[in-house]
Amino acid sequence: MPRIPIHPEVEKFIILKKRTKLKEVESDNKKENSTTQTPNRTSTKRKDPPALITAKRNAKKSRRASTSAASSSKNNCSSCQEEGHSSARSSLCKNYNPKLPEHLRMRLGSHQRYTLCVPFDSKQPLKL
Repeated sequence: MPRIPIHPEVEKFIILKKRTKLKEVESDNKKENSTTQTPNRTSTKRKDPPALITAKRNAKKSRRASTSAASSSKNNCSSCQEEGHSSARSSLCKNYNPKLPEHLRMRLGSHQRYTLCVPFDSKQPLKL
């Protein structure tokens, strides 16, 4: 369905805009075609030289060491704000909530299971 013409000046302006847009799209297509990879697979991406790899590795190690030293020095608990532990999951925290086996061990104490071994051919009866 064709568009209804408005005014001649507006129509000229619309045609001019369409032409400029078409030229921009064509120039973009030419640029894309020039930068795409050729069929011979000649890419500019290469491996880093060994010296650069070791320099990057050393920089990464020093970064990690500095961040771990900074984080370990602040060792304050987020729950009770005391030093020495970092969260309430630590048993050192006063807000520590023990897991079920630990809780049972605290309430009931340690328990031991044992079995008496009595041979059938013993001549002396077992005295308890």
